[in-house]
Amino acid sequence: MRICQAIALFFFLGLACSQAPTTRYYTLNPTCPEELGTGGQVVLYIQPFRAVSPYEQDRFIYRISPYEIKFDTYRRWVASPAQILEEAAVRFFRAQDLFARVVTVMPAAPHVRMSVLVEGFEEIAIGDKHAAQIKLWLELTDSSGRILLQRQFLRQQPIAQNSVQAILDALNQSATNLYQDLYQEMQTAIP
Repeated sequence: MRICQAIALFFFLGLACSQAPTTRYYTLNPTCPEELGTGGQVVLYIQPFRAVSPYEQDRFIYRISPYEIKFDTYRRWVASPAQILEEAAVRFFRAQDLFARVVTVMPAAPHVRMSVLVEGFEEIAIGDKHAAQIKLWLELTDSSGRILLQRQFLRQQPIAQNSVQAILDALNQSATNLYQDLYQEMQTAIP
């Protein structure tokens, strides 16, 4: 009996003295051009971004094979990837001179609507490949619903080393490159 009590006491003391790992929260801050002011005549309405499963949650996701993903228990996003990417898109496109205004509430005036579905937002660690990936499906329509642009955008950035900061840097660069790609295509798609 005393042995069981000693083991139980040792176990509970061990639990009391140990610390649980701290959960850390992160966000992205993609590079935006300096504020260029308004230059265009088109109002851009950015709808709330949506995400496919499992990218609608706030846990870090890493892909270890084309078919298997894992979640990081102690690293999380401050919001869902869709919300983080939407806020970054608003900042990025407000800094461009292509639009008269960039809004997040549907305007009464004629506008171009940007709808985005997040299809990938992850760290990829498959074999020797270690990269950050962002994949978006974009649809750009005018006020009448006519499709101006509809396609998938994918950006991968190698992760330089095995650290959280390197992952964040690679995701930031992927987002910056992706928004630059979107901007280039929008310039030719918007009448």
